[in-house]
Amino acid sequence: MRGSMRLIVVCLGLLALGSPAQAALDAATEGRIGGAYSNACNDRSQLMIRLFGDTLDIERGGSVVHATRVRADRTPPADAPPDFKAAVRGEARGAAVALTLTHNAQGLFARIDGSERALAPLGAGVAGQVLRHCDPNCNALPGHEAAAGAAGPQGPTSLLADRRFRAAWTTVLGPLAKERWIARLEGPAPPLRELGAGGASLVLGAACKPHDCRDNSLVFVWNRDAGTVSALIQQGGRRSLVGTASPLGARELERLWTEEWRQR
Repeated sequence: MRGSMRLIVVCLGLLALGSPAQAALDAATEGRIGGAYSNACNDRSQLMIRLFGDTLDIERGGSVVHATRVRADRTPPADAPPDFKAAVRGEARGAAVALTLTHNAQGLFARIDGSERALAPLGAGVAGQVLRHCDPNCNALPGHEAAAGAAGPQGPTSLLADRRFRAAWTTVLGPLAKERWIARLEGPAPPLRELGAGGASLVLGAACKPHDCRDNSLVFVWNRDAGTVSALIQQGGRRSLVGTASPLGARELERLWTEEWRQR
């Protein structure tokens, strides 16, 4: 591996990577490793890694390093740790960014590496930080399921186990329910977040189409008390509002969508 930067990413099923030692992320691999890494998954002010589509974001306190040209590499470097699985590299601000990930019984961890120029927008002390994957299923070792009731934030697909949410979601989607990534919320996604508005119990979720997050993404707000859901969905670059009027209002949905998918 050339230079001092490297990006190592692993999750369950990473063997699905193509046979070449280095290749662009395919949709199946992206679906397995995409998501958020953080030591405070519900606090967006803290350091977080987000892998969506063929881009990698490292963010903290509203500042974001946005990496492109993301590629996978399964060849371990000479100094690879015993639990090395694979590498993924990206570029930001004309320089390399990198994560070194290890996977053990405690979970999937990412150590941030990269050039000073690439990481400069995040401030000092970012290089060398180690973050844990936010999805308990990714933290489980291969061949082991996440323990029932495992601690940690869940993604939007977990809500589909709730009959009330599933029924409300299918109803508001109408014809959009034919779009698999929308109906099943199965693309790369950050953890669910709790919101508050007028005393209501609200959950914010977000997801995007595997391998095409830039032009196809959504946010939704689930009102657990009322059993209603509202969403802003972008398809092919065009956005629309669906569902019951959100307690937060249309403008707030727009802001939340921008925060999730454009402020990178």
